[in-house]
Amino acid sequence: MAVADAVIARARGHGSDARWDGQRPTGAGYWAAPPDNPPDRSQPVAQWMLPAGLVVTLAGIWMTMTHVPLVAQASRGEAPWAGTLFHMTPP
Repeated sequence: MAVADAVIARARGHGSDARWDGQRPTGAGYWAAPPDNPPDRSQPVAQWMLPAGLVVTLAGIWMTMTHVPLVAQASRGEAPWAGTLFHMTPP
């Protein structure tokens, strides 16, 4: 309990329980984008991020699901383990 109490006391001491007022802090020790270099908003990131994430997810599912039957065949003795392990290793 002593460790948890010390952690909680330290957290309260640096303002982690402060309420968010909607304003970003400024001044020394806080980062802000330079005013002469605003972020590039010409690329609509949100339009391609979801489809790209879905493609990556589907590729991962495909890779996993294609190996499940191969491992099952090897465990039943219908396929050699050497070939199964070779097939499953990345290039």
